[in-house]
Amino acid sequence: MNLKPSTVPLLLLLDLLNFWQLGRGYAYRVGLTIQPSTTVQSGTPVKIICQVNISYSNTWNFTHTFQIRQNDAPVYSSTTKEDTVVYELNPARRADSGNYECRVTVKEISKLSNTQKLIITGLQTPILYVNNTAPYENEEFTAVCSAPEEKGSLIFHFYQRFTNGESQPIKQLAPSVNSAETMLVLSPLGDRLLSCDYEINRISGRSNRSNEISVLVKGLQIVPIMNVLPSSEVYEGDTMKFSCSIVIYVPERINKDTIKYSYYKDNMIVASSRTYNSTTQLSQIGNYTCEVLALSQNHSFVKKSELFVLNPKVRVAEAVMSVVGGTLVLGKHFQVLCHSDNGSLPITYTLSSPSSPAKIREVKNPGEQAIFNVSALYKASDIRKLYCSAQNSKHIPVKTHTLHYTNIIEPVSKPVLKILPNMGDVTEGQDVMLVCSVQKGTTPIVFSWHHTNEGGPLTFLTSDKLEASFNITNVRAKHQRAYYCVSTNRAHETKQSQEVSIRVKTAGWKKGLIAASCILTLIVLILVIICRKHLLWFKRRTTKELSVKPAGTKVERLSLTQAEVNQDANESDDQHSVASPEKPEPQYTEVHIRQADPDRAPVAKGTDTVYSEVRTSEQGTPEEADGNTAVCQGQDGGFPGQNCKTNGTGVYSKGSRYSSTQRTQTRESPAPVIPVTPAKRSVHFPNDIVFQDIVRRGDMEQIGRFMRARKVRIDTLFHSGMAALHEAVLTGNLEVVKLLVKYGADVHQKDEDGWTPLHMACSDSYPEIARYLLSKGASTEAENESGEKPADLIDPDCKELVKLFE
Repeated sequence: MNLKPSTVPLLLLLDLLNFWQLGRGYAYRVGLTIQPSTTVQSGTPVKIICQVNISYSNTWNFTHTFQIRQNDAPVYSSTTKEDTVVYELNPARRADSGNYECRVTVKEISKLSNTQKLIITGLQTPILYVNNTAPYENEEFTAVCSAPEEKGSLIFHFYQRFTNGESQPIKQLAPSVNSAETMLVLSPLGDRLLSCDYEINRISGRSNRSNEISVLVKGLQIVPIMNVLPSSEVYEGDTMKFSCSIVIYVPERINKDTIKYSYYKDNMIVASSRTYNSTTQLSQIGNYTCEVLALSQNHSFVKKSELFVLNPKVRVAEAVMSVVGGTLVLGKHFQVLCHSDNGSLPITYTLSSPSSPAKIREVKNPGEQAIFNVSALYKASDIRKLYCSAQNSKHIPVKTHTLHYTNIIEPVSKPVLKILPNMGDVTEGQDVMLVCSVQKGTTPIVFSWHHTNEGGPLTFLTSDKLEASFNITNVRAKHQRAYYCVSTNRAHETKQSQEVSIRVKTAGWKKGLIAASCILTLIVLILVIICRKHLLWFKRRTTKELSVKPAGTKVERLSLTQAEVNQDANESDDQHSVASPEKPEPQYTEVHIRQADPDRAPVAKGTDTVYSEVRTSEQGTPEEADGNTAVCQGQDGGFPGQNCKTNGTGVYSKGSRYSSTQRTQTRESPAPVIPVTPAKRSVHFPNDIVFQDIVRRGDMEQIGRFMRARKVRIDTLFHSGMAALHEAVLTGNLEVVKLLVKYGADVHQKDEDGWTPLHMACSDSYPEIARYLLSKGASTEAENESGEKPADLIDPDCKELVKLFE
């Protein structure tokens, strides 16, 4: 078009005015609607409407460019002068679901609408087609699954449903369009129903199943059968023979001459022949099958026999018999373990003994043991009469075994106590030997010596012989008493001998001293009598002439120049001498006579020491015992310088617990006795040995004293290998058991063989003690070194214990 130069400025002015009006009249609003609803069923027609609302001050015709987007991807575009466009989905399918929005562009100015979400529920039901409804086993045929009206990328699945109702997936295809074709191969033989379905994505879910088509899978009728000889029990070393045969039901379809046989072990070929021989070893264990390759008219196929599992058994080895715990105590029940180091389960063990019927135990599971309870044996030789046999097949000879070695402990017999050099009377000052011996018993043996009046043992001695001795040197009167000895060993059976008494005779020199003292006392008495007669005669003579006045010097009163009162109310616990606090002990006190005044009548020179009996009062003040002191003095012209004196002196041993008896005897005897301090021999015993003996004797007062003084630990293991609570249980003294538990004895403590007090209460049939220990929390699951629990040691005849552990 030719424009005049004068019209160009006018056109430019009109264009600028047009843009100015557009910019001033444009409304920024674009709307998007979905009809009939944002949620519809699959197959429903859906309209997506985009509308732009623009207002102008003058009427202008502008071009609008519409673009409808699904999930941010363009699905529809249109350029029109209309202010509305419609995008139709007829019919709408699941693939059309998503977020929709509309963008409108006018004169290079664009505006985006709001977002609307379209949800289409349901999928089209697919259609299944197969080209062969009666295929042979392993024969391929075609199957087609389609959903013609669906859109998008579809994933198809094929299924088969057996007559028992079980559904099984066959195949899943890669994503494709609305139809998928594939080749199927079915097995096993029989009827089944085929179907298919599809999915668009995992969020949208799957469609309904398609129509079902009945398919009959026919077989080529060839069945391999594998025979194995021997087919029953197979043991290592047996020769195995495998043979494979077939049964052909449709021979016209299979060429018998083309059949090939193969043997497989664990899916590895081992032979390609009609038969296969093998010697069974552990390496031959596995799963065996026979495979047959046959050729039909159309194709070849393979058939396998049923699986045969070869697991040869191992022949049982010779049984080994042993005593549970490794130690057998004659006279007590024990347990025997029969075991075979090699052999396949189950294994039957039989224990034969001459005194009882054969006992049978069958071990079926790994870890089980064949343990037999055996009655007590009283001779070591009887152990060789026990036989144990093992068998795991009726066709294999039984192998027996006898117990050739075990640790046998024989309890000690009753001990015999002898006194050497002679029995009965012993002269004071001699040495004696107490010999304790047993006739039988397994060494080492623990001997202890006691006397009836002492709380604890005199001494302990462990000997590797059947006898042991205890020496007493310089015998004194305090040794005069009854003695006995006790013996025990690892059988933990304590035996006590008969009591033997020692009578101590007074030494010869003491007898002479006593005789001399008696004679001297008699002479003094005679002198006193003579003195008294002379005094009377002298008084009668001078009654009228002289006044009574002593002519000689007056004897000074005896003064206590040295006094020592030794109180030993509680001597060393190792010597175990206890003085009664209620009866005061007599003590020795030395009394010296002061030198006479030289101006007075002469008296005997030197210092005479006189022993008097002193008692300690309850307030601690020494009291001098009653004594007799007679002083004879002449009058003027009498018997100057001659004195005669008699003292009554109590004699008893210092610190002895028998002091009161001896004191009584002293008072009854008026004859003076010159005390001679006897040589003392102290025998010291460790506190734990003393405490063990106190526990065995059940001396509850002494036990409490030891515990309060903390002289021994309650959990100390004695030389017997047991603690105090074990010893108390073995004595059967429930009160002592309770007292020890009160002072902190542990009911769970084990001895050196792992036995708890509850083990011992069960083994020695003490139900009351067992009940008490259980009430204090004793464990019924504790095991000793032999693996025995307390309940395993209960004598079946002890019904109360059996009921307690039920």
